[in-house]
Amino acid sequence: MRINILKFLFLGLSIPLSAQYSFKEHYFERNSLQSNTKNYVAFEGQYQLNSTTLKNQFTNKLLKSEFIDEEIKDVQLKTLQQNNTLGITLGGTLSYKTRYNGFNLTSSVGTHYISNSAFSKDFFKLALYGNSPYKGERLILNNLEVYNFLFNKLTLGAEKRLNDYIFLGASLNLYQSLNYQSAKLKTVNLLTYPNADQIDLDIDGEYLNSNGNKNFGAGLDFYLTSKYKKGMFILHVTDVGAIRHKSIQQLKVDTNIAFRGVQLDNILEINSDSSALNPQLNDYLNIDTTYINKYQLLPATITVGMQEHIGSKWLMEFYLNHRIIPGYSPQAIVRPNYLFNSNLSIAPVWQIGGFGKSDFGLNISYHHNRLFAVLDIFELENLLLKENSSGRMIFFKSGLMF
Repeated sequence: MRINILKFLFLGLSIPLSAQYSFKEHYFERNSLQSNTKNYVAFEGQYQLNSTTLKNQFTNKLLKSEFIDEEIKDVQLKTLQQNNTLGITLGGTLSYKTRYNGFNLTSSVGTHYISNSAFSKDFFKLALYGNSPYKGERLILNNLEVYNFLFNKLTLGAEKRLNDYIFLGASLNLYQSLNYQSAKLKTVNLLTYPNADQIDLDIDGEYLNSNGNKNFGAGLDFYLTSKYKKGMFILHVTDVGAIRHKSIQQLKVDTNIAFRGVQLDNILEINSDSSALNPQLNDYLNIDTTYINKYQLLPATITVGMQEHIGSKWLMEFYLNHRIIPGYSPQAIVRPNYLFNSNLSIAPVWQIGGFGKSDFGLNISYHHNRLFAVLDIFELENLLLKENSSGRMIFFKSGLMF
């Protein structure tokens, strides 16, 4: 089975897919940044894919463009709900900090990719099986949303310790959009008559595509920590701003049509060369194509958290995180760190929400002299329970202080 149309609707077009996690500051790194070290350089990268219903057994084959057999499709169909989401984040950032006149001057440059989709169970049935098996049924494909965004980000900022309790940081960010696509279909109802010689289609939606044009924008990040006796409170807000897209392609369709006397066993032409509707349908759709200038809000993120020491060996971390993009639900993270010594900690991680439901992972943090490294990994479920797991993630950060 060829699945180009699924890759667009679930994963985006022409993007190197190789993905949702929130706050990455760790105990050792945070204390090092507030030490007397003058300079700091670090690199971080992350990949995460997660879904409320799609299982890794299915998404692994989708990513690799491998054949998806009937058994896998049937198993996946049973787990779907009326509303489903799938999200991917992928990115890398190089950062540098230096001390100057009581401030930490900060800078970073990175490339980031965000993709998410919200879709109904009926859409999955149509995309995987075509409309022929559902003769005599009305498929409800309403509220289908797709969002794909690839961009560069440059930050320039400063951090300052105001007193023994309050630490503030802020940055001005410049963004370059490399590719942007979004689709919103408010209404899509499809009825295939029993002998497939008549189809009723009601569709109302909009599609935006920057076609790879480079566009620019600006935004702000803000960071605050407030210490108390055994720990600290944290507030972190990122990517508050917008990008101005020039001459972005806008396609609008609002059509209610009936096809009679035409044999249409599959309205989707799913093959290696096309991800479009069957050409017989294209002739009937009333598509309005224009080019517009549009301000697009950035995918802003807000995180609030708390860290507290319990004895000399445990550091408990709690975070609530939300990202302002379609399909993303508020996320809670719990991370109990066991401090083996002043250099090494290991923590199980439990996260609920975001693009998925519930995931378990492992955090390992190491700090020695001027080097530090942090690793978060959510791969054990994917390796052992592909049929039942729906999330996977790797985050890595390593740095040097001098």
